[in-house]
Amino acid sequence: MENKGNIFHRGVVKFVDDHRIVVGIVSQSACVSCQVGGSCNMSDMKEKEVEIENWNGTYSRGEFVEVIASESQGFRALFVAYILPLIILLFTLIILLQTTGDESLAALAALGILVPYYGILYLLKEKIKQTLNFSIRKLN
Repeated sequence: MENKGNIFHRGVVKFVDDHRIVVGIVSQSACVSCQVGGSCNMSDMKEKEVEIENWNGTYSRGEFVEVIASESQGFRALFVAYILPLIILLFTLIILLQTTGDESLAALAALGILVPYYGILYLLKEKIKQTLNFSIRKLN
């Protein structure tokens, strides 16, 4: 698969059955590569799991693989998870501040508007999952 326009993450196969492969990917913050990252306790490592439902070849548990996604999928996920909620938050904050003049009310409402937003995302997670297509390949 071509490198241009794709995002690659290395991971380990955690689970395999006839319908899906679950790959564990260790997500590291920029602090991890810092030479003093261990002494400032700011380094952040999280393991995320990715489900792959369409693949070619045979994979087994514990095998090292590379998960591939298109950049457009990455930008779409970034927009839905971070940028759109920020726009909604700021829009709500500005409108309520202009109309009511009450900073506390505007701040609470701006934060509160995100609860139904993320609730809707949670309810639509299966539909969203169908639009995300990951592929997988073995590492040499």
